[in-house]
Amino acid sequence: MPIEDDEDFAPIYQVALSGAYSALSLRAGDFVLDAGANSGVFTALAARQVGPGGLVVAVEPDPANFAKLRRMVALNELRNVRLVQAALWPTDGAIIHLEGAGTMVHVSGGSLRGHTATTVSPSGLLNSVGVTQFQKVKMDIEGSEALLFQGAASAPLFRSEEVSVEVHGQQAREIVTRAFVAHGFRADRVVEGSEDFIALARGVLTHPVLSLELELLHRFKTTARVLRSSLCRKPTDALTLATIHFRQATFTAAEPKAAPE
Repeated sequence: MPIEDDEDFAPIYQVALSGAYSALSLRAGDFVLDAGANSGVFTALAARQVGPGGLVVAVEPDPANFAKLRRMVALNELRNVRLVQAALWPTDGAIIHLEGAGTMVHVSGGSLRGHTATTVSPSGLLNSVGVTQFQKVKMDIEGSEALLFQGAASAPLFRSEEVSVEVHGQQAREIVTRAFVAHGFRADRVVEGSEDFIALARGVLTHPVLSLELELLHRFKTTARVLRSSLCRKPTDALTLATIHFRQATFTAAEPKAAPE
């Protein structure tokens, strides 16, 4: 991955080091949705795991992030990835306004600041790529998850086997959890907070070479930031951000099969 600025390290930390989405049991042949793909770190890892018989649909609305996503796919020659420049939303074809940069891009909350993006609904997305369901879903749509799961538009996502959703705020956590439980899912893993020292340490032990290479490139800024975050965190901070992994109660994850080279 071309590391161009500090924002590029956030998705690497979240996906590769903290293991926020590692509970997803990606297997060869799976169809995967990466909603809020950012620069494509999870997209690239998922594409390798599902192999040529699988598919990863990467959805990202922000133009700068989408350019990095496209570059990630090209550099890694990922032929089993479909790119969609749009925001996952309850309706198709709406125009929304975004603000922020990198992993912090979000809907601007009614203001007309920032740039615009076109929306796509879960059913519209499935129709556009010609599949009936995604077996696995990773979702990080920066606060829009509460709106998406409040209504019937989210119904196609409940056909999935596993879904990992980053939730922003206690209200979003309750709305999303209630929706999944009502459709036969159980929450079997929760990664609290976005910057946790224990999660970082676990990631370093799991990927020591990658961790060292990234930290040397970044002059150990990630470790310093996570330490500051952990030391200064208030007891209520964990409630503001979490990644929850939901699994269909009838689905039993098999050991992931290695994708063909």
